[in-house]
Amino acid sequence: MVEVLGTRPLESGASTEWDWVPQVQFSINQRQHLLGNIGVRLPLTDRDSRDAQIGVYFLWDWFDGGLRDGW
Repeated sequence: MVEVLGTRPLESGASTEWDWVPQVQFSINQRQHLLGNIGVRLPLTDRDSRDAQIGVYFLWDWFDGGLRDGW
């Protein structure tokens, strides 16, 4: 999936910074209550002053089972 992000400081005359984030989400086990995601935040504006960032997260739907269930 791809996200488009926009941020703007709350001050007059500030410019908006735009980024795009290509990412992939994947299931870790067969029950699919453990998910992982990795993506890269790439600036579309002000590329010379901002660097790319890597983002990773882990989702656990604990209602569907524990960390050792569903393998």
